[in-house]
Amino acid sequence: MVQSFLGEFGKSYLRIRMQRVIADILARCVDQMTPEALQVAIKDGWSPVEFLSKLSVTELKDFLMSIPSMKSAPSANPSSLQESLSRITPEATIAEMVKRLPKHAQVLRSNPQWLAKELSKAKAFLG
Repeated sequence: MVQSFLGEFGKSYLRIRMQRVIADILARCVDQMTPEALQVAIKDGWSPVEFLSKLSVTELKDFLMSIPSMKSAPSANPSSLQESLSRITPEATIAEMVKRLPKHAQVLRSNPQWLAKELSKAKAFLG
């Protein structure tokens, strides 16, 4: 029973940490945009995941290491990481974004399909 609790606690902890990392990455991608510019970018089909996937390995590493939550993210085995990523939802991402960029979070809230699609791409990219 204790082992089961610790297993669930560990899974929840890793999911929450990964949720913060995902929100921080998204915030870093949109923080130079106004909320209105983000809305236009979404309507035009912009994808932060596609943008990041086109960076060189060095550029991507530099970008990710510039994010404080990424530096402190716990290491995990690939199956735990994949499970944690699969449990990240658009709603939870928006809740994290409200803490960082509230007006941008409103744009995301009005575009749930776009956010769900981007999270799917991010999970595939990171997994």
